[in-house]
Parts: sequence; structure tokens; C-alpha cells
Amino acid sequence: MRCHISTNKSLSVLLAVLLLTVTLSIGSAGTAWAGSRTGNTAAIDTGDGERPLHHGYPVQFSGVGTIDRITNKIAVIDDSFFEFDERASFNTPRSRHTSSSRFQPGDVVGYLINSDGQIESLWMIQEARP
Repeated sequence: MRCHISTNKSLSVLLAVLLLTVTLSIGSAGTAWAGSRTGNTAAIDTGDGERPLHHGYPVQFSGVGTIDRITNKIAVIDDSFFEFDERASFNTPRSRHTSSSRFQPGDVVGYLINSDGQIESLWMIQEARP
């Protein structure tokens, strides 16, 4: 099949379609990984799938990542934005139901998501290094 571009306008339209196709492909791939194991956190061992990482922890998480930003209402984990459920729990290996202020940027965490896409529980895996 031959493709002949007769004007600059045709070339511009072709390039715009190509750019949109690439952007949509990258966007959908990013969505699939949003809030899941990415970057350097992929090497974090969160258990063997049958036993939890720490006593009292879930066997599996909805996602694992590094905290970029956190307040008592929201968290950004690996560049993905999450709101906390109003009854969200914050947990460390030594303390269940602690304060969100116990967590800071750089901490590696696991989290469970509710049906509304909000974090219902946050679990410390590895504290940020000083």
C-alpha cells in the first residue's frame, strides 16, 4: 500500500493522530500500574503469598509503593493520588491503628483499597532512610 502526503496539512494530521495514539497507549499502561509496585519498590519482599510480611499484616496488598506526600486526608504513592477512607487505619509492625503522622515521604508502604478507590488501611513496610 502506498501512502502519499500531498500537503503539510495532511502531514500535520497524520502526526497528530500518531501522537494521540502513542499518548493513549502510554496513558493506559500507566493506569494499569497506578499505585502498584513500581520503580525500586518492586524488589521489596512482602511475604510469600501465604504468610504476611509481619504478624497481623495482610497476606496481600492492593498495592505497594513509596510515599511521595502524605497528610491525614490524602497520600501520593509512587506518583499516584489516593484519598483515605474516613475510617482508614495506619499500621506499623509495632503498632496497629497509629496516627497518619507516623508515616512520611520515603516510607515504603503497602495499602488496601476499598470499593470507592480510597485507602482503607496503610501498612509500613520499610521506613525512609535518614
